[in-house]
Amino acid sequence: MRILQVAKYYSPSHGGMERVVRELSEGLAQAGETVRVVAASCGASPSVSLNNGVVIHRLKTWGTFLSQPLISGLEREIEEFRPDVIHFHAPNPLALEVGWSRKIPKVVTLHAEPDGLKKYVHHALLRRRLRSAERIIFSSDEMARESVRQNLVHDLTRALVIPFGFRFNYLQALGREEENDLLLFVGRLVKYKGLETLIEAMKRVRGRLAIVGDGPSRKSLEMMVNRFGLEDRIRFLGALPDSDLAEWYEACAVYVQPSISSAEAFGISMMEAMHFGKPVISTDLSTGVQSVNRHLVSGLVVKRANSLALSSAINSLLRDSRLRHDLGQGALARVKLFTPERMIQSHLDLYRSLLPMQDEPRALATDIRQESLLADADLGRDSELSR
Repeated sequence: MRILQVAKYYSPSHGGMERVVRELSEGLAQAGETVRVVAASCGASPSVSLNNGVVIHRLKTWGTFLSQPLISGLEREIEEFRPDVIHFHAPNPLALEVGWSRKIPKVVTLHAEPDGLKKYVHHALLRRRLRSAERIIFSSDEMARESVRQNLVHDLTRALVIPFGFRFNYLQALGREEENDLLLFVGRLVKYKGLETLIEAMKRVRGRLAIVGDGPSRKSLEMMVNRFGLEDRIRFLGALPDSDLAEWYEACAVYVQPSISSAEAFGISMMEAMHFGKPVISTDLSTGVQSVNRHLVSGLVVKRANSLALSSAINSLLRDSRLRHDLGQGALARVKLFTPERMIQSHLDLYRSLLPMQDEPRALATDIRQESLLADADLGRDSELSR
């Protein structure tokens, strides 16, 4: 089977979508499928490379519009490769417009919701294409339901929930001792991550915070820390290599994911912390974040953009080592449910169902009110929404 993956960018570019597309593409190639990835070049020049069985075509980029790369050559790639299935990874509405083909089965994964003005522009571009996609994939039941509430998808008869799954072998334990007053955040320093709320909460927390990552909000966040007089308790570490990142995951007592918008779709950094057995604090987003972290199972869930609730949750974990231990063990057990093998096999089954000579694709989601399959400890039991 010839599978074309269309993404905004591809590894080594950092980001949640990039990590998912790489994990999926390499897994499909290892399963014996012919996989090509088409993505924007981080520079102006196009390139072709081979990595772990996946052929990556990075197309010439003319700039960006509302954070979306403006690429050229996608139609030519489709004509040359002649895929059996095209899998678009969104938000990337400009690529959907350019690369949409009536003759080839099309799958769209909605990874995240853009925030701000971008959300309305993206939705206007996406709606038309989603109406004619053979399948629409969500990473969680929460995101599927939210897409209906947002009028992005009118019904879920063509929807499929496939949770993301990852290998964490790039993060090697180093044996660093845990520091029982250390909090950790890892991610891009952008508005939707909610770091302003976390810094505000730190005024009422007797602990230290390490912030790993970089981004356009860094300067304003550093000014906020200085204004509150928290320079001795909040450190900005910048972007770190995986070897150093693993050390900080080991050292922290609690991982905090204070995101405030549905642009935070799944929380891969949160999953990395759970891989090290750390309890997490996340917010009540209508996204896959709630599928990953369950309240009083693997951590605590608080109201978004509420610094009082966040500081209370942080203090409760810092004060109670037994609770931290129990939730940390729950986090380690829960993250093991999100396997790349399951994600890859689910995609393979879907692609094969769309090939010619197959029976007509059946409805994959008949009742949006079904409980999430991730609400159960055993992911072996699929809900109607997840079949």
